Order: sequence, then structure tokens, then C-alpha cells
Amino acid sequence: MSTLFLIFNHQLTALQEEDARITLGVDIIHNLPEELQEFWSSIPSNKPEIKPYLNPIETWLSSQAKVKLEPFLKE
Repeated sequence: MSTLFLIFNHQLTALQEEDARITLGVDIIHNLPEELQEFWSSIPSNKPEIKPYLNPIETWLSSQAKVKLEPFLKE
């Protein structure tokens, strides 16, 4: 079973969700919780580096994902 984690501040349309299921072969689609969607939308877009802002997102994703993220988040 494949899972797609969406890290943005809006929901997929029904067409986008269907396309993701077909094209990417995902069974489950997880949206960010509403409070993290709001947080994500408040990250400054003019910063050259956003990693300092990502801890809440990393924490949520780590709690949801079956594979640990540490190897993928190294600089």
C-alpha cells in the first residue's frame, strides 16, 4: 500500500486526487492537518533557506510515515 503525503496549504481537487492514484499508484493520500497548513502558508517566501521553519512539518511527517525520515533530511 502506497501513501502520498501532501505538504501544501490546500486540498487536491477530485481530478488531481484521481490522477495521483492512477499515475503515482497511491492508495492513501494524507493532507497536512489544518494547523500545519496554516503554518506552511506562513513560512516566508523570501528566505533563501526554509529548513529552520520545518520542524513541525518534519515531526508530523515522521509520526505518520512508516519509513524514518532522518536519512532523507540530511543537508
